[in-house]
Amino acid sequence: MRIKNYGVNPQTNIPIAFYPGHGSEITETWPGTLEMGQETTYTFTTPWNCNTLGTFSFKAYTKLANDEYRLNDTLTVQVAVCPITGHTPPYTKDFNEAWGPLGYNPPFCGWIIEDYGSELPQVWNYNDWFRGNLTNPPRTVAAVRYDIHNQPPETQDEWLISPSFNCALPGTYTLSFWHWYRGYTATPDIGYVLLTTDGGESWITIDSFVGGSNIVVVDSGYKTYDISNLVSGQPDVKIAFRYVANDAYWWLIDDFTLNFIPSYVTLTVNVSPQGAGNVSKTPDLPQYQAGTWVKLSANANFGYRFSHWSGDLTGSNNPDSIYMDGNKNVTANFIVDIPQGWAQMMNVPRAYDLPE
Repeated sequence: MRIKNYGVNPQTNIPIAFYPGHGSEITETWPGTLEMGQETTYTFTTPWNCNTLGTFSFKAYTKLANDEYRLNDTLTVQVAVCPITGHTPPYTKDFNEAWGPLGYNPPFCGWIIEDYGSELPQVWNYNDWFRGNLTNPPRTVAAVRYDIHNQPPETQDEWLISPSFNCALPGTYTLSFWHWYRGYTATPDIGYVLLTTDGGESWITIDSFVGGSNIVVVDSGYKTYDISNLVSGQPDVKIAFRYVANDAYWWLIDDFTLNFIPSYVTLTVNVSPQGAGNVSKTPDLPQYQAGTWVKLSANANFGYRFSHWSGDLTGSNNPDSIYMDGNKNVTANFIVDIPQGWAQMMNVPRAYDLPE
């Protein structure tokens, strides 16, 4: 942060602080002296270890004892804290945050903009994905278009790539977005909606929009795709919008959503040997929503004690819990355990067993 003395008196050992919008205020001291009109920069030595997701008003300020109006000594910025990989659906992105204006500053939280166009040397401009604004109706979008200010026109190959989504749980996954694809007479003029499950080594085409015939709106409005058969059970899913064109018009994207409705899965419990005990489930339901935990407790009958779990749950903790990310089959294994006194009584010969 920058510190400047706007007063008439020298300031020495200036206390400064930051508050990240949650948790505790961090206060440090700049040990120098600033005369009237002098300024300096300061870097906090205390790190901000943020473990909370969300958007925060991050504030940095001086804490002079006789400051009459501290607000004019406060710097406030909006900070978004989010994972860049492993997002768990449902997920939405409206592109309203302060990214851009060009592709060097992509949408927050793991989005990537890549430029494979023919322009040399490659520079960030409106031939690449950028932050755009519509007025009727008002809408902030991710946009790419032919930049008439860059001559000659390049053959565009522009990628807007989502962060990674963890779709490991079974269920219904639905991709939707609003878009406006306007074609032109030049070719190529194609917008691809793509999907990868292997980190981008290969891409699957979900849909495409082809212009190149005349000045028309090739497609616009909300698009929805059931991609369950492509992504269910996959831990690393990315969606890409690829624009390949030469002297064409534009493609606008907004209201990106990856929705998820979990499947219901079953939990089968067994006892070995049969009759040695039983297993209680908490909660005890005929089916469970994928992604939930179930507590299992093994209860031994007389003459037995619990030994261990086998199948989709292992170990000897009792009770223990199992994560329902699919159909599960668990066996509670018991062993014979006769109390000492009973064992002695059972070993006493019966009268008709005695020799004559």
